[in-house]
Amino acid sequence: MTTWRRSPGFVHCGSCGEEIPREQPMLELTVECLSAFRIRFRCRGCAGDAVPTDLPALPIAAPLTPLPMTRFTPGMLPIDFKQKASGE
Repeated sequence: MTTWRRSPGFVHCGSCGEEIPREQPMLELTVECLSAFRIRFRCRGCAGDAVPTDLPALPIAAPLTPLPMTRFTPGMLPIDFKQKASGE
């Protein structure tokens, strides 16, 4: 099965070894008979087909906010914190 999609990151072409940068179109080949390396990628030059004009853009990921590192000490949590967490 073959599908055109945009590269999520730097991917190498399985035929010529050229890097396919992020947001560039690539052909994804799915091989059902192999147990390992089932998905192959091809760049524009090695694909041989024309790139579709209605290829959707990659979704924009929301920035990750780091969680604060807090050490819990015995005085920080109430005595019945387990009961509050269980909803009792």
